[in-house]
This record gives sequence, structure tokens and C-alpha cells, in this order.
Amino acid sequence: MRESPAVAVRSRFDRPVLQRCGGTACPPGTCRHDDAEPLAGAGHDFGRVSVYPRETAIQRQAAPPGAGPAPAPAPAAPAPAPAPAPAARVPGCHSDNCKDTAAIEADVRRGMGYVDRAIAALSAATPATETTRALDWYFRAHDPATVATVRTRLGCIRVALDDTLTNRRYGCDPDHPALAYVLFGTTPICVDAQARVCYTDLHTGTSPRVRAQTSIHECAHRVGMSLGRPTSVEDVYRFTAEFLHMGTEDLIRNSDSYALFAGAIAEGVPTTLLLSATASGGFAAPGVGPATWQVRLGFDVELQHPVLRIFNPTFGIGGTLIGETQGGPRAAPSPTSVLGSLRIGLRIADPRPGPAGGGQVSVFGGPAIAARLSPPTGGAAGAEAGLAVGYRWRWLDLSAGVGYLHDPTRSPGTRDLVTGSLNFTGVIGGDLRAQ
Repeated sequence: MRESPAVAVRSRFDRPVLQRCGGTACPPGTCRHDDAEPLAGAGHDFGRVSVYPRETAIQRQAAPPGAGPAPAPAPAAPAPAPAPAPAARVPGCHSDNCKDTAAIEADVRRGMGYVDRAIAALSAATPATETTRALDWYFRAHDPATVATVRTRLGCIRVALDDTLTNRRYGCDPDHPALAYVLFGTTPICVDAQARVCYTDLHTGTSPRVRAQTSIHECAHRVGMSLGRPTSVEDVYRFTAEFLHMGTEDLIRNSDSYALFAGAIAEGVPTTLLLSATASGGFAAPGVGPATWQVRLGFDVELQHPVLRIFNPTFGIGGTLIGETQGGPRAAPSPTSVLGSLRIGLRIADPRPGPAGGGQVSVFGGPAIAARLSPPTGGAAGAEAGLAVGYRWRWLDLSAGVGYLHDPTRSPGTRDLVTGSLNFTGVIGGDLRAQ
């Protein structure tokens, strides 16, 4: 079919932008979001014609003069039918590369259904509780101005989805390392660039919900979302730590925010899982004798959901190294020991604090296994508990806490220790959930 003309006339000074879903960077030298330098040869030639080799003709040699009539050849057994040649793959993004156009169109239709339900939810005189929760979760606001902006831009995305389906404005690039992408220069918000949506083999391996959200994400690019600064914002995905700390002004220009919000209205808000690492150190004071030192390293997974509001359950493991204690008149010295613990806790904080960050309170506790590091070695069941107060800014938080350690491998009078710690915690990436 004939390719529809582009919205804007490109000149040799235009810089093409590759928008892709899946968070995978393009191969070096082919494309980039910030387009600091013009990219030579960027883009795809959608009008390219592939030339296939002709079948080899078999020529029979004529008989020499005077040889007489040649004897009739014996009838040959019929040759087996040749296996069909595999379809040639057109380089880049092309409709001929799509193995299942019906599945792609079903994904686009499902995305249109998600957007329709989201627009209907935002058009209610009083948005439902689930709608305001989803707005706060993905846009950090549910005031009338935010509701109107999100509703309008979803309408623009809906038009782009319909164009993708009606005009078959899609293609496939099977080996590309992202889920999907679109390629064009730039466009104002709510002006459809009418660029072809290019799907990959990775896209087909995801769930129906993710495939629908991918179509929404790419059509959000087509209408001006996440095209890179300074005119827009970077393409920030839910599985990055940056997504959790964006402000409303950036979120309402971010493609993934619209895709996730529409999916949440249709299918519900999924749980977010965050992985963090904590390093801490401080003192440990036994019941008898002077205090000693203690250091700890731990890893925690935090569960977040808008229904839980500020209460975020945590589950983690860790190891605490406790220094030697000198004992006293009523207690013998204790050598250095280690306490491996399984912790269950609760972090009380806004899970989407925005660019400025926010305060937090954490409580935790759980069983532990204690072991002496000097003869006579041995192990026994112990315990750990604590409380920390701090502040999280983007992916890093700093807190101070007090705690309790029970280490039965230490001498009587030094088995129960009160601790004081300074804690450094870093969030490792974003949402752990698979695509």
C-alpha cells in the first residue's frame, strides 16, 4: 500500500529521533534521544524494494550433426516437490516482516479499549476512588487541571491508535532489541506525526496487557510525548528509579505514564517491587561491660501499592558483624561474632515522593542465626529488631536508628545488645516486575 506522507517536511538539518519501548538503547551510532549530533543515514526506507534472485534455468545441449535420432529416454520417477523457500526478511521496519498482523491489530484494539475506559473514567463528574488513586500513582496529582490535561492527551493518543489500525501504519523489525519503536523528527503535543509503529519479536513474547500498553506508549510518542529535552522529557520507564521521583509537570509529558494509567484503569494497578541495599555501622552496648562496634549489610524488597498508601511492607536478609566485648566483673569477654537475619518490616513513607524526596520511618525485626568467629566456634538461634528515622531523596536515603540484637553465642551478660546505627540505603533500579 502507498505510504502516507509525513506531517512535517524534513530537511537535511532535521535530526531523527528513535523512540523505543522496552528501555533498550539502540546500537551505537544509529540513533540517540538527545541528538547532540546529526545521525548519518538514520531512519528507515519504507519504500525499499527487495530484489529476489530468479530461478536458475536448466538448458539442454543439442545433439551433434549426424548422430541420428537419439533414443527415447526412459521415463523418470517424479521428483519430490521442493520445500518452500523461507520468506525473505526485509531489512529494518517493514510490514512484510510481520508474521501475525491479526495479533498486532488485536493489540492495538486492546490499547484503544484501555484508552476509551480511561477517558470515560476521567469524564465522570466525580472521579471514582480508583481513578484518583491511579492519577496520584502515575501523575502525582488528581486536581481538575491534571484531570483535564490527562483526558485531552489520552484523546490524542486514541486518534493515533485509530490511525495505526485504520491505515495499517505499522511494521515489524523482528531483531531490534526493544519491544517497539517509532522513528521521526519531532512534533508538538497532540499533533500526530503519523509515524509507523515498529514492533519486534520481543513484543510478541509479552503479556496481552503489556502489548496493549506498548501500543499506547508508542502512539504517545507520535503525539509529542517523551521526545527528549529541551522541548519534551526523556523516555522514562516504570522499571527505572527515576520514574518513581518525577514531578507532575514531567509525568504529564511522559509516554509510559499514559500507557500505565490506561492499563491501570482497565486492569487495575499492579504492585511495585523495589530492591534496595543498606550499609550501616555504629555501636553495640551489652548489658555488662563497655560497648563495642557493629556493622551491617542487608538487602530488602519493598512492596508498594496505592491501596496501602504510606505503608510499604519490606522483606529482607542481612548480616551483622559484632565486635569483641571485654566483659566485666560479672561477664567473661566475648569474641567477634556474626548474626545472619531474616527481617520483616514496614517503611512508612510516601512511595512516590517526587523530586524533592520525603521523610520516612522504618520498623523491622525477625529471627537470626548467630555464629562465633573464634574458638570454640558454634551457632545458635538469635533475633534482631529495630527502628530508623530518615529521609529519602531519589534513589538514596540516610537514616539513624536504634535496635536490639540477641546473640546467644556470646558470654552471659553480653548476649543482649542495644545498638545505635547510621544507615545508608540505595534503591537498586526501579520496579522489579517483569515486562
